[in-house]
Amino acid sequence: MKFKRFISLLAAAAMAVTLVGCTPDDGSGDEITDPNEIDLNVDHNIDATLRIAVKNDVTEIDAMQKVQDGFNKLYPNVKFDRVPITDYESTIMGDVASGIYYDVMWAADSYVTLFADSDLLQNLDPFIEASGFDTSLYYDSLMQLGKYKHSGSQYFLPRDTSKIVVYLNKGIFNEYNVPLPDNDWTWDDYKDICKQLYDAGCNMQQDARYVMEAEFDWRIQLYGITSSYGGKFLDDAGKPVFDANFQQGLSEMQSLVKNGYAKFSKTEQSNFIAGRVAMRWQVRPAAVTYSNALQDDLAVVAFPKVESGIEGTQPCCGTGTTGYGIGKKSPNKVLAWKFLEYMMSKEGQENLSQSGLVVPSLKELAEDPNATWRNKIPGLDPEAFIYGGTHDVIPDYYDVLDSVYMSGYDAAVVNMLHNLFSNPNSSVKSQVETCKQEINTFIRQQGQF
Repeated sequence: MKFKRFISLLAAAAMAVTLVGCTPDDGSGDEITDPNEIDLNVDHNIDATLRIAVKNDVTEIDAMQKVQDGFNKLYPNVKFDRVPITDYESTIMGDVASGIYYDVMWAADSYVTLFADSDLLQNLDPFIEASGFDTSLYYDSLMQLGKYKHSGSQYFLPRDTSKIVVYLNKGIFNEYNVPLPDNDWTWDDYKDICKQLYDAGCNMQQDARYVMEAEFDWRIQLYGITSSYGGKFLDDAGKPVFDANFQQGLSEMQSLVKNGYAKFSKTEQSNFIAGRVAMRWQVRPAAVTYSNALQDDLAVVAFPKVESGIEGTQPCCGTGTTGYGIGKKSPNKVLAWKFLEYMMSKEGQENLSQSGLVVPSLKELAEDPNATWRNKIPGLDPEAFIYGGTHDVIPDYYDVLDSVYMSGYDAAVVNMLHNLFSNPNSSVKSQVETCKQEINTFIRQQGQF
């Protein structure tokens, strides 16, 4: 995120703090802090409307529609005002600042602290306590992703699990007689397969194809690999470290571009769906688009285990989630909670799975060999999406910071990654030092330390 965008978000956040108390059209909701104040006995014939903010994405909207349909079987008179939003975080903050409320809000793991600090989300702890909602039924790493700074109060419930995986174009592998990997492969195996494909002719010079494709400026991807090397991102005071282990992991990523296996692009438009790339790093939601494009040529495996050999480290894989929370100014908080409970129930998670978009966060359903999600996209190995060969790393690298500083740090990190991967012969050490200088300048300007 660039500094210009960061400033616009800060302005929206400031407006939200100033104006969020405005009375919305049909009444203002007060934040609920005491579980004893919550009456969960909602009439199943209640006539009400839930305003839901969703990300403007076809598969996302389809998944939400399936949850709504299931919820209407329990509460047939509940209507939904579903609002698809494209520029999500800034639009949400601006809407709430202008007095618009949402009962239910889509949220990604990277938004939770910002949204909580901006008074956009209701703290869900009182509802969890009042209802006896059992958080242990869900993957702990995913529940953490819905918490303030990934360790505090719960602000949204994670509806899915999104480990980074590697999608494969079987047609390209077969054309170059390279065997497909399995879920137990290592980083060394990965680099060996890249070399095999490249040497066999899958390269930009001979046929305009690429061995691999990834969003190289995707921070959780970077964090997974550098964590496998024991790299330190920030210190406990929030100052940048980016130590030698971090730089070693970063060098591993840079080598993929340096060796010609990948080409760095600032855009996220994929050559993979056009059939010009053998391997691509992404998460489960992309499977729907990839399957439609590649059909029988599509396969998937778990992300390779990065075994650094450094004492005290373990192979890590970037993991994220999306979910839904309750708008802090919602006048329908109890009904909104009922909706979230349904979404997280086995039936609700099963309905979400019908879209093919998600791997359920409910462990029972994620690990059920007969669950719908496993066969929703034919030909893909479902175990790849939940394979346990790596440690889940969540995006907690900025948790020591106040939320208003995160984007400033992020802008410097993104600049570093763009410079490194657009010029793969550049020095990792010098680019890291430049990044640290940019962050330290930002710190001084903000008067943080």
